[in-house]
Amino acid sequence: MAFSSDLNQYLKIVLTIILFLCINIIGNKSTIGYRLDLTHDRIYTLSKGTINIIDSMKEPLKITFYRSSKLFTGYPELESHGNLVRDMLYEYQALNPKMISITEIEPEPFSEQEDLAEKDGVGKISLGNGQAGYMGIVFNTQTEIKTTIPILNPKEQNSVEYDLSKAIYDLANPEIKTLGLMSGLPIMGVSRNGEAASKNRWAIYNLITNNFKTRLVSLDSEKIPDDIEVLLAIHPKGISEETQEAILGYVMQGGKLILFSDPLAETDPVTPDPSQPDVMPNLESNPVILLESLGISMGKNTVLGNKESAVQVNFSTPTGPRTIPYLPWFQIRNQSISDESLITKNLEIINLGTSGYFELTNNNIEKFKYESLLTVPEKTGSLKSFEIIETRNPEELANALQPLSRNAFIALRVMRNPNSGDRTNKKPINATLFADTDMLSDRFWLRTNPREKSRSIADNADLLVNMIDFYMGSEDLISLRSRGVIAKPFERVEKLRREVEQQFIDKQSLLKAKLDETEVRLKELQTESFQSNLFSQEEKSEIESFRKEQFRIRQELRSIQHDLYKNITTLESKIKIVNIFVIPLLIMSIGVTIGIFKPTRRLKLSGKID
Repeated sequence: MAFSSDLNQYLKIVLTIILFLCINIIGNKSTIGYRLDLTHDRIYTLSKGTINIIDSMKEPLKITFYRSSKLFTGYPELESHGNLVRDMLYEYQALNPKMISITEIEPEPFSEQEDLAEKDGVGKISLGNGQAGYMGIVFNTQTEIKTTIPILNPKEQNSVEYDLSKAIYDLANPEIKTLGLMSGLPIMGVSRNGEAASKNRWAIYNLITNNFKTRLVSLDSEKIPDDIEVLLAIHPKGISEETQEAILGYVMQGGKLILFSDPLAETDPVTPDPSQPDVMPNLESNPVILLESLGISMGKNTVLGNKESAVQVNFSTPTGPRTIPYLPWFQIRNQSISDESLITKNLEIINLGTSGYFELTNNNIEKFKYESLLTVPEKTGSLKSFEIIETRNPEELANALQPLSRNAFIALRVMRNPNSGDRTNKKPINATLFADTDMLSDRFWLRTNPREKSRSIADNADLLVNMIDFYMGSEDLISLRSRGVIAKPFERVEKLRREVEQQFIDKQSLLKAKLDETEVRLKELQTESFQSNLFSQEEKSEIESFRKEQFRIRQELRSIQHDLYKNITTLESKIKIVNIFVIPLLIMSIGVTIGIFKPTRRLKLSGKID
């Protein structure tokens, strides 16, 4: 009986192990409707905002996921991102399987599926070897309303859930609202050295135009168009009294305003006048009439400075280079960022550059209600704009820092005061004011590297998009923007990737240069031969020789591209094996040990085993 009992126990354990491994393997190949999310940031646990959007769906939705998975083999970043998006889509379907259906399509070259992808507006992703694949999503409703995410970029992995949910939200709310953009800064880019202006666009401009229907509004407008849902005014330097009155009238009639003004806009392209070297360039945008009408004033030509959270800069001194805090560039976080407002609740870091500040005045203040979004941190002082422009030594700025009133704000919302007693106008007032414009420029919130994907180093962009989403009417989308999915790659994989890239980059550059030289010479020979309409045997041989060389170099480049990822994929496979087999086996071995020990101990205690 004891032997039979032990045998049954062992069989149960073995069957459990087999079942566990099977489920683990299958779970990596297919989707299970409900699963435990053990990822660090719970990336597969959809946020409350997404759940609300899915729950509010009133019309069935067909989602078509185009992915060239076969072509992406050997490209870990594309493979990983495709798997993330796929798994995320099935999590959406699990929330409401009756309303959401998913179709996966592999658009192989020269196939009907490829034609369908092109027809649906899915863009191509270049693989750098003469091939291109597809990875995009098409959303269709039964009423034939369609929206497309043409390219799912691995560099934008932190916004996967937001992009998916926004597409579904837009389909459920087809009325398109317009964002008016008024800017005195070159956020749309400027032509440099023969480059098109689009090459130098600010990342924030691309962000808002990709996510919102945007229309430009002139700085000298005397009326804000009625169809503008939200007016975004950035550095409206020198706007006339008439334009300020037009903006104020727009706000008082229910329009929504987001204003970025600045006592010293470093990104303002104005340069000093050589004929007037003693005259400081005007880099200030301070719409006094508009602000005072809202019960607010901005410190004139006054910039904030903070010693504790200032950016460290390299500075040459007589004793050698030193790292010194540059007071006008500083960071705010924690208690300076409101956790009560939905707009800023989940934001952590805001970087500022030569920021100003607002104070409440006694003008019309009883008409309004104010909500602080960004307050001036403790131990922050003030500097004059001319001191920053003229002073070359950051240490001198520390000595020039002056005390600042505590009743100061970097950003705040203005609303109508319901207790003001003003019954002449019952329309809501919605205006949000920021005392800095440089915070929107790339260098204050974005890190770019030609060899790596861009990454956010601060929440500046999220703050603006949250603000727009809030005024456009979607609190759920705000919660999604604040969450994000942050990629956390294995350190060993990333280290290996950098080592392999460094190993092959020089050789690749030499081969590309040689290929370019070969192709130029080949083109010259073909042109000469065509013009003379005569091919000598020597020229034919030379042309053929160059063609062979061209083919050989291209083959070698493809080989290098393959070798570039060979070691990486090998390591990633090992990591997958560890995750699928080794760790579960380790856990199971512990369970087996416990399972063997407990029956044995029970038998000993009962006296059946000596």
